[in-house]
Amino acid sequence: WAGMGCQTQTTLDAEELIEMARVKNFDMIILDGKLEGMENVDACRALKSSSKTRNIPVVFITDCKDASLHVRAVKAGADEFIVKPFDVSILSTRIRGVLKTKHLSEEFFSLQSELELKVAERTVEAMEASDAGLFALAKLAESRDWETGQHLDRIRRYCVVLSNQLSKAYDFG
Repeated sequence: WAGMGCQTQTTLDAEELIEMARVKNFDMIILDGKLEGMENVDACRALKSSSKTRNIPVVFITDCKDASLHVRAVKAGADEFIVKPFDVSILSTRIRGVLKTKHLSEEFFSLQSELELKVAERTVEAMEASDAGLFALAKLAESRDWETGQHLDRIRRYCVVLSNQLSKAYDFG
């Protein structure tokens, strides 16, 4: 793995693996061999069920050719499943693909968060502009007809009083 520019940490204990994954910022977890304490499929399921570790890609490497293990691993959330023996160039290509997918996913979620903030900002701006437009129309009506203008001002004051009373009487949060 060092030849691919990767730093590695190893453990044979499933609980230690899950705790390490929660604490450290792993780019990927490769399950190669048996873990002590639980099956690899169960460890994968535990990793994918935690909000802190669910986005870490999990790659299974096994010498077991049983299709049912492959299915169980994928259902548990495995991102890749590689059967031994394998060609190293194929392994490195698939690992790079998993990492690229992870990084693109992270970029997507970052851009999505940015977009949501911008939409919220623009919504506030649009609401403020709408309020300003309505206020301008009310003032225009007021300037054309004194009685209508006074009526609009009274209604505005009643609305302020009513909303203040309602906010004190009920919890709208």
